[in-house]
Amino acid sequence: MSETTLSPRLRWISVVSIWALALVGVVVSGLLWSPGETFFGLSATLGLCTLAAFSAQLLTRQKVGFVDRMSTSVTGAVLILAIGGAVYGLIALASG
Repeated sequence: MSETTLSPRLRWISVVSIWALALVGVVVSGLLWSPGETFFGLSATLGLCTLAAFSAQLLTRQKVGFVDRMSTSVTGAVLILAIGGAVYGLIALASG
C-alpha cells in the first residue's frame, strides 16, 4: 500500500486557514464585546481555532506531519490572538 503525501500548497492552506480564523476572531471580539469582555472573546476564539485546526488536519487524511501541521496552526493562532490581546489591552489602558 503506497501512501501519498500532502502537497505543500494544501499543507499551507490547512495551516493558514486557521490563522485567518484567528484574525477574524480578533476583529469580531473587538467589535462585539466591551473592553472588559474582549479577553473572553479571545479565549473562545482560541478554543474554536484549536478545534478547527484539529478538524482541518484530520480532513487532510495524512498522518505524516500531522503533529507539525497541528502545532504550527495552533501556535500561529496563539500568536495572532496574543498580539490582538495586547492591542486591546493598550486600548483599554489608554481609554481609562
